[in-house]
Amino acid sequence: MEHLNQALTYQPSYVEARLALGDTLRHVGRPQPALAQYKEAAAVNPRSVPAQLGYALALIDLRRYQDARAWLTDAMARHPDQPPLAHALARLLAAAPDDRVRDGLRAMAIVQDLLKDDKTTDLGETMAMAFAELGDYERAAGVQRGVMAASRDAGQQQSIRRMEENLRLYENHRPCRTLWFDE
Repeated sequence: MEHLNQALTYQPSYVEARLALGDTLRHVGRPQPALAQYKEAAAVNPRSVPAQLGYALALIDLRRYQDARAWLTDAMARHPDQPPLAHALARLLAAAPDDRVRDGLRAMAIVQDLLKDDKTTDLGETMAMAFAELGDYERAAGVQRGVMAASRDAGQQQSIRRMEENLRLYENHRPCRTLWFDE
C-alpha cells in the first residue's frame, strides 16, 4: 500500500494504481477507504469497468446492498456491453442478505442473457442462486451439481468444497445469502 500511495502522490491520475490500492484495501478489510480510490479512478476514467465493479464490491463489503444495486444498475446502463457488471448485479439480486434488494426474476433474466455468450461455473452458480431465490430448489440443486461436476473435471477441488455448502442449502430448501466466497 505504501508504494501505491507514493505512486499516487506523484501521479494522482494513475488509474491502475488507484484500482490496485482499492483492491488491496478491500482485501485487508478496509472497504470505506477503498470506495474513495474506486470513485477517484472512475472520475479519472469513467469507462473503467474495474473501477465501477470495485466500487460496487466495496459497497457490498460495507453491507450497503441498496446502494450497490443502484450503482450496478446505473453502471450497466452506462456500460451495457460489460458482462462483469451484469453478473455482479445478477448475483446481488439473487443472494443479497437484504430482502429489499433481491429480485429473483430480474436476476434470472440477466443470467439467461449472459449465458448466451458465456458459460462459466461462476455464472452457473449465480443461476443456481437465482433458482433458489425463486423457490425452485430442485433446479437450483441440479444446476449446482452440474457446476460442481464441471469444476471437478477442471481439477478445482477447493471450489467444489465451497460449492457443497450451497448445494446443501438448496437440498434443504433454503436460498443462498452469501454473494461471494473468499478462496
